[in-house]
Amino acid sequence: MHSQKRSTSKLVKDLASACGRSALAAAFMLCVVWPDLSVAATLGTFRYHYDVSWGGISIGTLRLSLGSWPGHTDCYRYATKTYPNSIVKLLYGSPSEVSFFCVNHGRIRSKRFVSTLPGRPSQSYMLVFDWKRGVVTNNKGMMRKIPADAVDGLAIQQAVRLWMLRHSGVRSGEVAHFTMVDDKHLTKYKLQFDGKRIVKTPAGRFGTLFVRRIDTPGKVARFWLAPARKDMPVKSMVRDGDRPSITLVLAR
Repeated sequence: MHSQKRSTSKLVKDLASACGRSALAAAFMLCVVWPDLSVAATLGTFRYHYDVSWGGISIGTLRLSLGSWPGHTDCYRYATKTYPNSIVKLLYGSPSEVSFFCVNHGRIRSKRFVSTLPGRPSQSYMLVFDWKRGVVTNNKGMMRKIPADAVDGLAIQQAVRLWMLRHSGVRSGEVAHFTMVDDKHLTKYKLQFDGKRIVKTPAGRFGTLFVRRIDTPGKVARFWLAPARKDMPVKSMVRDGDRPSITLVLAR
């Protein structure tokens, strides 16, 4: 029993450190950040499901969906919903995130972002973006200045795929810089396109574009983006130092 508690505690700490988010959300959210978008029409809509594992152990599934934002032109609602296994759900419930964003002159403009951890209001938060003033305000009223390339931690995933679509001729070794906004921090990332890979998943075998994080030693992030899935990741892996890796693989 004591061994199981220690293992559970280690899982929780690893999930929390993986992307600098609440513990379970860290396991399920695709922690990728990218720059400007391409034409809005290329976004489309979709719903994908991913299997999630921690150190090779299954901890649940994730549903990721993109749809239009009714009443807004060139705007989208991007959402995640987690389905953790029993022990993770008992500890942290089922976190979810929703991002409302628009595409303006080929760039993502986050409008509102909500991260919810049921039963834990202290770990839930909302961000509202005011681009005329260049600020973001959270649900506690804290206001911060943001750079022009700032994007919330969920919408920025769309900048990933659309940057690759716009730069379809990008050469292996090329890099790009990005800024992610969460409830407390602005985090800058540097990622590198590192050629093509073949990846096998429960949803099939895919030719992918391989991207990895290179800005911080010890923080590993790798992403396999499949043109056959509109340049969405069919696999992603993050690891912080010597902690077990957290991996998402496309299920369907």
